[in-house]
Amino acid sequence: MNLDAVFCSDMVSECSPREAFENVDTNAEQGRSYTRVVGGDGKELFNGAMGTPQRRRYTDCLGSLFFAAHLALVFYVTFLALIDGDIQTADYKKLAIFASYCALFAGIVSIATFNAMVLLRHRWVKSSLSISLSIFLVIAICSAIMPIMDERSLACVTSMVLFFSCTPYVAFNWKRIPFVTANMTVAIGVIKSNIGVFLVAFFLQLVATIWSIALVVACTWAQYVYGFKIIVLFVISYLWVEQVLKNVMHVTMAGVVGKWWLIPGDRPSGALGLSLERAITTSFGSICFGSLFVNYFYGLRNLVAYASEKRLLKKWICPVEVTSCLFESAHSVVLYMNKWAFVYVGLYGYTFFEAGKFVTILLDGKGLKKLVTDDLVDNIVFILNLAIACLTGFAGCFLSSSDNHYATMLDIYNHPYFGPIAAGFSIGFLSGYLVSAVLLGVVGGAVNTIIVCFAENPIQFRINHERHSNALHGHWSFQK
Repeated sequence: MNLDAVFCSDMVSECSPREAFENVDTNAEQGRSYTRVVGGDGKELFNGAMGTPQRRRYTDCLGSLFFAAHLALVFYVTFLALIDGDIQTADYKKLAIFASYCALFAGIVSIATFNAMVLLRHRWVKSSLSISLSIFLVIAICSAIMPIMDERSLACVTSMVLFFSCTPYVAFNWKRIPFVTANMTVAIGVIKSNIGVFLVAFFLQLVATIWSIALVVACTWAQYVYGFKIIVLFVISYLWVEQVLKNVMHVTMAGVVGKWWLIPGDRPSGALGLSLERAITTSFGSICFGSLFVNYFYGLRNLVAYASEKRLLKKWICPVEVTSCLFESAHSVVLYMNKWAFVYVGLYGYTFFEAGKFVTILLDGKGLKKLVTDDLVDNIVFILNLAIACLTGFAGCFLSSSDNHYATMLDIYNHPYFGPIAAGFSIGFLSGYLVSAVLLGVVGGAVNTIIVCFAENPIQFRINHERHSNALHGHWSFQK
């Protein structure tokens, strides 16, 4: 894997157009059969075993344009909320202060969690999962019995649902925890050797804090002016920005890990600046495009496949089968829109669709096809994010019940089923999840890159990082 050329734009040429991707054949290389992708002119686009650094270019520009336009619209609505004298302007300013307190609390908790992750990396996974499940259960019990929780149902139900949904998943995958621990240990080693990663992550966390404040104010004002249904658009906006911020860090970490892969020992890779520049400039459109669609395609396809296989809703069998057929007809689009694409975006500078196609072919050819749909590492980080979100939401309940904020929250949120306490939990939960997801996503991005680099070039890993390589080999042989 010649990643020395990742950032050298003069060393490579442009790829052929995307429509040439349908020309696929098979190439036997060193005793193994790899899927080779060639263009319409016969030029090889991907050899099936290793990516090729691309010429510096702006990719998927429409994604970044739509993302910027949507950001401008949300901040404009926030501005309207703060200057609109007809709808409790002072209250919205106080609401922004309340949201900033929640985001600050989430930032402190997530930073403490991240530091614990670095210090206790060998036993952090099992401990964090146990603590997360305990947080869900304790918050559910406390919100049900504490007298201040006069609107306790939201906090109680949310925490209880998370506890009973996450516990079986953790129990079922407990035997695979060593695999996750081994990969996270290597990922944290890379992060520690590139200390600038912390600064980038903290900056993106600050951006997430500002965004969460703006979104809370804009969403609250807009639903009074335009009706409750407008909240659906804000939910999409919330998820899109959360994914973009997380994947900016993901793509940045891909470049850092890729360079570190080729350097003996745990020395700084020196690729952070160039990787970050790529993530926020030339590849930003690919990040925005992929962040909007990846989770929706993946979740919907798995849901349809599961419903069809298990015959859960017999009276809906026909719609399910029809939907499944539609997905199969668009199989290539759905399959290649996966989280692994961000690794190839960061390593080689492909467009998002190119990256998804090539990295899927790579993992399939290496006998790691099931990893394409395996989200164990990300789900473990997701559970931890939810625990921090619940903790922040619980803190928001107490904060909204204080004398300084209760009157403000009551003026804005006076619905019988969604009063000040429920609103405090919701704002805290959403702020906590967004802020923590950006910071803890650093580890997930590093782990995904390690998996792809290990599939591409395990020999280079053994030569340069023998200790880490020995730790991973046993667990990887189990995954195949």
